[in-house]
Amino acid sequence: MVTLQQFLKDGEPMGEFRPSPLYTPHGDSLTFYLKDEDGYGERIDDLLTIYKSTTDHEIIGCQVKGVRRKLERLKRLTLTLKAPRLELGLLFLAYMADADSPEARHQYEWLGEQAKNLGLELPTRELLTV
Repeated sequence: MVTLQQFLKDGEPMGEFRPSPLYTPHGDSLTFYLKDEDGYGERIDDLLTIYKSTTDHEIIGCQVKGVRRKLERLKRLTLTLKAPRLELGLLFLAYMADADSPEARHQYEWLGEQAKNLGLELPTRELLTV
């Protein structure tokens, strides 16, 4: 058995960083990073926390909460999750529509644009197991 110290010392390289969303069903939250940098969190509203770089304070990622609730609302507005993947930009559009402050709307819009430009998608099977 390999100890943690041995793995960290001798472990395989992690490989190249790629932006990839991670949905956590237990917390009903989505997290993704745009860049592999050290950062800190900044709460924007009850559902959105953005992560900023410690070096230049640019946005490097985010966490959004209440993903299933947001998708249920979209389903009432005719969105059906039949495809195996959901474009992340669409999800951020839904959050943007419900945001209370101009700053939050701006952040959701910017994150949606980044997700679209990167072609980020989320597997729908995780979201459909309610």
